[in-house]
Amino acid sequence: ISLLLFALICALSSTRARAQRIAGQLTTDSRKSEALLRYRVEIERLVSDVSTHFMHVEPDKVEQAISEAMAQIGRFEKVDRVYIFLLDSTARFLSNTHEWCSDNVRPEIVNLQKIPVEVLPWWMQMLRKYEVIYIPRVSDLPPEASAEKRILEAQGIKSLLVVPLVLNSALLGFVGFDSVLMERKWDHDHIAPMKLLGNAFISALKHKEGELALRASQIELQEINNTLEHKVAQRTRELQEVQTRLYLQERMVCIGQLAAGIAHELNNPIAFVYNNFNALKENMVVVKNVLSAYNGLSVLAAAVPDLVAPVRRIRGMEEQFKLDFILKDLDLLFEDSREGFVRINSIINSMRDFSRTDQVGEMEDFNINRGIETTLVIARNEYKYHCEMETVLGDIQPVMCNANQINQVFLNIIINAAQAIASQQRPEKGRIIITTYEHGGQVCCDISDNGPGMTEEVRRRVFDPFFTTKGPGLGTGLGLSIAYDCIVKKHHGELTVESKYGSGTTFRIRLPGSVRAGAVDDGGKQGKDK
Repeated sequence: ISLLLFALICALSSTRARAQRIAGQLTTDSRKSEALLRYRVEIERLVSDVSTHFMHVEPDKVEQAISEAMAQIGRFEKVDRVYIFLLDSTARFLSNTHEWCSDNVRPEIVNLQKIPVEVLPWWMQMLRKYEVIYIPRVSDLPPEASAEKRILEAQGIKSLLVVPLVLNSALLGFVGFDSVLMERKWDHDHIAPMKLLGNAFISALKHKEGELALRASQIELQEINNTLEHKVAQRTRELQEVQTRLYLQERMVCIGQLAAGIAHELNNPIAFVYNNFNALKENMVVVKNVLSAYNGLSVLAAAVPDLVAPVRRIRGMEEQFKLDFILKDLDLLFEDSREGFVRINSIINSMRDFSRTDQVGEMEDFNINRGIETTLVIARNEYKYHCEMETVLGDIQPVMCNANQINQVFLNIIINAAQAIASQQRPEKGRIIITTYEHGGQVCCDISDNGPGMTEEVRRRVFDPFFTTKGPGLGTGLGLSIAYDCIVKKHHGELTVESKYGSGTTFRIRLPGSVRAGAVDDGGKQGKDK
């Protein structure tokens, strides 16, 4: 019995020491997780702020905004140089178009103009595959990168990270981050935000290009009105071609506008899934230790009648590690993780359904209820801070349409309503109600808001191209014009607006429905999903 008691005491002492070591490791891991989470929150906020600023900056201030953003990112990431290289129209030459350098680091922008892509074979091969170039130590570059190694060492670069700039599957250039004064390592948590930043830079440059083209079109239109009447027909045809190009550009600007919001929506569920699973891992170590102690005690129970002291120690372990709380918390952690995965899956699937790049230009049977649900997921970051969204989706037949274009119409009208409500700066949230139903053989969708409404003059001009009530640089005046063109001219439907100043607005969409056997017009709205 004495030997058994001595063995039990030794085992418990070993368990206590092991528990102390584990507690120390858990504290260290917890601090690392907290530091990583703080970094993610800060870099996400910074990239989101930069992207949002780019959306609203005037074209003649885009260059300044890019320079300021590069300085912010460079200081935050503690690098020595941030730069952008763009390919020329022939894709044969690269030029350094933007550069920021920290103190005591020599600028290189003047020396890096019209560089033939042939002098960077390994580099360009990586970029054409849309791969990130990560070089933690320039001196360790492989033999096939000897040309690049000579160029980088001549500039004194020790480490660097390069992210390709891609738009519509076309390589436009790259954004780079140099560490000159010391070697630097980047992990995935640092690289992923840099990709988002690269997308923001491309969106800003294309936004500037589009705005300037739009201004040129407006000037050209004014000149047309002042020229001889016999040129009107010719110029009108040219303007229609410009408007068609602007339709595609408007779509890209709109998707670029949502990029920061999508990143935000994805980062939140990913962050809490990651932290919950870390917590599960730590908690299960504690559970295993306590249960192991129970098992050891049960083996000795038959031979040792007096187990009061060991039982007290084990109970003490339960209280020290809060075993009851951990066991109760496991279900909640699993549920949070499951919700995170569901949200990620929903966002990604909705983004895919909204894009429908495999069916651009094609007509198909499409249920607009599905289009509304998909669009609401995509646009959530635009309205969630200002509006409560309510949907009353009826049992409706599919319509023959281009799903891409119909989704774009929904997106334009919903964002327009959300921005109108936000402009009031009201203390409480506004409301947007989306209703679908069938009437007179047509499929109908009403999008109503309780925002500021419109004056009669604004209501009459709301579908005119280039007409906008927003300030300079805040809108192209094409969103509702494109929506009208899509519904009325391309789909032979109706798009009307009812509004009273101070009392909200309703946009009503009517599309020809397919003939469906047994369909009965109830003249009203069916079903409700709130």
